[in-house]
Amino acid sequence: MGSLKVFLTGTKKGSNESVINFEEFNSEFENSDVAFIALMAPWCGHCNNLLDNLKPVVDKLKYEKTDKKVVVGAFHGNPRSPDEGEDEFPKLHNNIDTNVLGFPTIRLYKNGVFEKNLGDVLDRSEEGLEKCIRDLMGLAKTLIFTSELEGLPNAVIEAMSLGLPILAQNKSSMPELVKENNGWLVDSDNLDLWIDHVKIIHSTSETEMDQLRKTSRQQTVGLFSWHKYAANHIELYNSLI
Repeated sequence: MGSLKVFLTGTKKGSNESVINFEEFNSEFENSDVAFIALMAPWCGHCNNLLDNLKPVVDKLKYEKTDKKVVVGAFHGNPRSPDEGEDEFPKLHNNIDTNVLGFPTIRLYKNGVFEKNLGDVLDRSEEGLEKCIRDLMGLAKTLIFTSELEGLPNAVIEAMSLGLPILAQNKSSMPELVKENNGWLVDSDNLDLWIDHVKIIHSTSETEMDQLRKTSRQQTVGLFSWHKYAANHIELYNSLI
């Protein structure tokens, strides 16, 4: 079973000591499948913007299910005064080279080994960071359901419960489950048309995808939760006695 482990720089209340447990971080880093590491400086404005955008993203994604062991770490080094907190760089795993030319430096590691720099290509906006970390976690973007003849497919309902938008045939029960606000319906079995819809999905902004995910989840909970089923059964039972 995978997980998302997050280690973000900060100081303990009333002191300059870091809030991070570095023994835990180094162990998680060493055993991770992939690690997103940001090396920053407390006096760097771009670093502070990066941290501000990163915090809501990891808060949002930390409960998502993943098969990978993913670590996200953001650390401060080179403080100019004690008021800026301790230098966290010396406490990092030996495989993390902290001799950087500029801040922030963002690197990708696989199995604890340096893979590549992300700084020049990474969109550091909240939306861009979410897309990057989702990709690292191997999270599905959409369920593509091509079946033409279904009753009420559990696969679609379960995917919606996980917050996945749905791409499906405009047949059978699919129009009952898939609306404009939680997915796409295809009116043909023409392969080119399906390919066009996949391209649309890939070009959809993360903000729009997030709204589709929320709606998918809300619709499933509203229609198919145990509480809903129980209430319906009680109502039916009371109507018969």
